[in-house]
Amino acid sequence: MTREPDDLQAHLLAHLHANSRLTVAELAGSVGASEDDVSAAITALLGRGELEQQGDRLIPGASSHPTPGLFIPSEREDAEAGEADYGDD
Repeated sequence: MTREPDDLQAHLLAHLHANSRLTVAELAGSVGASEDDVSAAITALLGRGELEQQGDRLIPGASSHPTPGLFIPSEREDAEAGEADYGDD
């Protein structure tokens, strides 16, 4: 059974998508958690394959969306530059 990431893990993934070189201390300061909690969350993400260690970088896997809720033009085949997706309104 695959465990869903908790809020801390989701926040860490979002920060790591933006900057994969953040240290545990920097991540802890950014999300307001202890370094021990951040280390445990990173270990869990690495164990599930949602993060990959590349030297001093923690690279999020392709299964996590870099910016939830933000329209990324490459998500739609018919998207054009400068186009915003507001749904069917």
